[in-house]
Amino acid sequence: RGLYACQLTRWLEFYPRSQLLPLIFERFVSTRSATLAAVAAVEHFVGVPPFDYDTSTRVKLVEHFYANLPSRLSAYKPMSKSTASFLDEFYCQPNQDLLHLLSHDNNSHPSMISDLPWPCGG
Repeated sequence: RGLYACQLTRWLEFYPRSQLLPLIFERFVSTRSATLAAVAAVEHFVGVPPFDYDTSTRVKLVEHFYANLPSRLSAYKPMSKSTASFLDEFYCQPNQDLLHLLSHDNNSHPSMISDLPWPCGG
């Protein structure tokens, strides 16, 4: 979580919206197919030809490596309800600000901004 609207607003002072492609991290990494869809969107955005990730030996090796990292194999303790509640309340307005900023961004894909995966995000 972060104060993304504030950060994006600063970037928009120097770059037109057409040169920025905001991505939602939680969607980017939620599944392999979501990751590949996000990568395809980036490839299209920057104008490079699509890469065939399914047939790449190098990609398969990297995926195998990351799947077996110790941090991927262990579970984190659940966050306390009081901490989650505090964070939800703290980030509510910044998340609404981000949704507002992205919903006025002609470059954002509608499915990206329909609902952000955070409290008060949509």
